[in-house]
Amino acid sequence: MFYYFLTLIIGAFISVMLTVNGTLTLHYGVYLATVLIHIVGLIAVTAIILIKKEHPFAKRLPLSFFLGGVIGVISTIFNVGAFGKISLTAITALCMLGMTLSSMLIDHYGLYGMTRVPITARKLPGIFFVLFGIFIMLLGSKFDFIPVVISFCSGVTIVLSRTYNARLSKATGLFVSSWYNYSTGLVSALIALLIIAPQELNALQSIPPVWWAFTGGLMGLVTVTLNSVVVVKIPALYMTVLLFIGQVFSSILIDSFLSGHFAAADALGGLCMIAGQILHVYTDNKKPSLP
Repeated sequence: MFYYFLTLIIGAFISVMLTVNGTLTLHYGVYLATVLIHIVGLIAVTAIILIKKEHPFAKRLPLSFFLGGVIGVISTIFNVGAFGKISLTAITALCMLGMTLSSMLIDHYGLYGMTRVPITARKLPGIFFVLFGIFIMLLGSKFDFIPVVISFCSGVTIVLSRTYNARLSKATGLFVSSWYNYSTGLVSALIALLIIAPQELNALQSIPPVWWAFTGGLMGLVTVTLNSVVVVKIPALYMTVLLFIGQVFSSILIDSFLSGHFAAADALGGLCMIAGQILHVYTDNKKPSLP
């Protein structure tokens, strides 16, 4: 029971992390905030591997193994870029949609060496419920096309980053792979900052936001570590659903706190999305009966 509850907490923790990173973005801008997030994460994971006496350069690895950190920067930029323009609940829902659809496509075609799991008609009800839930969440709220698109795309990039990171983690271990991800991510974020938005560096001269706004990188590392603990303790079906529930409803609570009112439409949409997610993972894990 402890690990089931912990999975719910991890989902909620992800929503808090998005809020923290978004707060940093409102003060420093998208690209500078992304750099700061990666600096904090890199400092934390460097301290861990020094304590554990692990060596990042002990193995020679293919360059493709390091793409996860680069793609992860894109995910961070997408998430923090949408913050404040649409609700946190909408960001979470659209990100989940991107993750679900991209995962289904990867499974359907057997990309990246994954076992091929074709999309069948029995998966369509789950997709419908997820789409209907997102429609309810967006209905009545301010529709801003770009944040909606990049929130969806963040889900796609998260799946791609996770796929590459799984290979790297298998070859090097959890914390060394995290060190590589934060290192390559920091370099990528710095390049993006200097090329696209060097003017954001001027924000460093102003008064910084509250101290906790700088903890997003550390929270990301904690999330990855806790996920690695839980994934071997409970079935994948339950983990997927519990993470989804924790993230969606914590997003609704955070939005209610920030806006000062509870959005019943978001709660209804969240329930529809959870129903769709349960149907989706159930049909993925259901074994065909013997004749």
